[in-house]
Amino acid sequence: MNGTRPTDGPYGDAGPTGDHAERLTCRGDELSAHVVDAVAAARGVDATELPPLHDAVDTEALEALFEPRPSGQARRDGAVWFEYGGCTVVVHSHGAVVVV
Repeated sequence: MNGTRPTDGPYGDAGPTGDHAERLTCRGDELSAHVVDAVAAARGVDATELPPLHDAVDTEALEALFEPRPSGQARRDGAVWFEYGGCTVVVHSHGAVVVV
């Protein structure tokens, strides 16, 4: 990663641009469904044509990673990326799902 933070560079808060970028914003339990929907939209396929998301990432851990803090305060910083359905998926703590 050459010393960059996960929110620096092409997958930063602004997200990637170009023909293959798909952005959705979501919160809570909808996150896994939004990831699948965003990848399906980016690829131009129905969501049922994609493999199960849990084959690419631990969906429970993904949901838990971006839940509000025990105090109820939203998490402000951070992002995680992984490969799914032939795309790179970037999930930001502020709810953006970016597919490249």
